[in-house]
Amino acid sequence: MSLNPRVDLVLKKFFSAHECKELLLDFINSIVSETDQIEMLEVKNPYNQKSPRNENSSLNILAQNFKQKYLNIKIQLFSSEYYAQRALYHWAKLYTEELIPRHNYQNLKKTIEINLLNFNYLNEPTYHNIYQLLHTKSSQTLFDHLELHFIELEKCEDKTTTSLDCWINFLKKAELGEQHQLLKKLLEIPNFKKAFEILESLSLDTEERLKYETELKSLHDEELIIKSAEKKGEEKSRLEIAKNLFELGVELEIITRATGLPLEQLKKLQKK
Repeated sequence: MSLNPRVDLVLKKFFSAHECKELLLDFINSIVSETDQIEMLEVKNPYNQKSPRNENSSLNILAQNFKQKYLNIKIQLFSSEYYAQRALYHWAKLYTEELIPRHNYQNLKKTIEINLLNFNYLNEPTYHNIYQLLHTKSSQTLFDHLELHFIELEKCEDKTTTSLDCWINFLKKAELGEQHQLLKKLLEIPNFKKAFEILESLSLDTEERLKYETELKSLHDEELIIKSAEKKGEEKSRLEIAKNLFELGVELEIITRATGLPLEQLKKLQKK
């Protein structure tokens, strides 16, 4: 199996690779608006094997768009409590870096924070959601320097309709290897064939491998916790439906078919 690009260490090492520069351009342009499409970029903090783990989980990018304007772009793959607050904090840090030491506000650039989430977080049906600074009534933008993107990987279906669909499914499926059905389809596209080849060529030394295995375990543990919570939520919902049907006088056999709960469990619930 290939390395998992959803692990922080691998994601940063992959997109920091010199041969991946055009792919990083394509990835960012699949996310940002038409007016922010970029033609040049520079990774300000390329992958460094000796960096502390908390400094190794994001890419800070200085990008130039077709209007010759510079953008700060940050790509971060994270999982923690207070996700929105953390994203805003990281955006603010990157945004204000240009003020030091002269405190010249005209040096401030539009700053885009791209957050890749391994879990469902927002109460929105779409997997890609964008937040800006807007007037509460007119929805007019005060200014466009604040832009937060949240991309919830698990909400993205197995499809290749858009370039972003392709990229997200590459990040989700690449570790499964080129025999995976969706990845086979992606590998017919030159950019993703190249991306898979670069990912396959990445090597980890002993220390990096240990970091990778630790992060991979954390990722799997997180997925198990989320699935367990979802399962408990589904079970609770089915029990609530059963209770409501009992109150309506619906027959036990019908409630079993409607909820999928075992007959014995329903009988115990009925006695309470």
